[in-house]
Amino acid sequence: MHAAVSDVISKAEFARRRNVSPGRVSQWISKGKIGGDALVGEGRSAQIREAVACAQLNRTLDVNQRYGNGLSTRLDLQAPPQLDKPAPAVVGDPGAPPSNLYNVNDQIARERLIQLQRANREAERQEAIDAGRLTDANAVRQQVGREIAKLVSHFEGALANFATALAAEFKVPQRDVLHLLRAEYRKFRTEAAEAAQAAVDDEPETVTVSTDDPIADDDGTTAA
Repeated sequence: MHAAVSDVISKAEFARRRNVSPGRVSQWISKGKIGGDALVGEGRSAQIREAVACAQLNRTLDVNQRYGNGLSTRLDLQAPPQLDKPAPAVVGDPGAPPSNLYNVNDQIARERLIQLQRANREAERQEAIDAGRLTDANAVRQQVGREIAKLVSHFEGALANFATALAAEFKVPQRDVLHLLRAEYRKFRTEAAEAAQAAVDDEPETVTVSTDDPIADDDGTTAA
């Protein structure tokens, strides 16, 4: 009994279920696209047998008529309402997974993306190092320091030769000249070391160098 009642509905309800205006339903009836067994009663009080009317419209309506005015005409049958007990209240899409599941999935996706980006950066950096486009900045500093130490040692060793030449030229004791040269050189070396240290302190920990194939550096490597 419930099924029979739910299948015969008013024209207004039929319009609502089809996602069209009541006037459109009246047009379908007047043009014969709905008629015969699909109508129960006559005139303004006529009702519509939903299943039969939908079957008729599936045969009589073309695609343009179904999607007129940008609205999709629904010709599928909706499930009849449960009359035995009220339907439970539903908030949101009942078929959607819980929002906390979406949050977990989003977090997992972000973490995977971060891992992939980190792996790609490391692979690019290693490729650049192997190709000689990048070098370890700490290793470069150590090598430069060793070369400077060698140069300083050679220069200090030459001070005695400078003192001998100056003593012979100006007829003064070589020992006094050597003592003066060493004192002035130590003063110069101290000032130069302080200036160099200040310059190093002002430099950033990492350096980005523009090349034909630039690669970001975040672990102390710079372009060779």
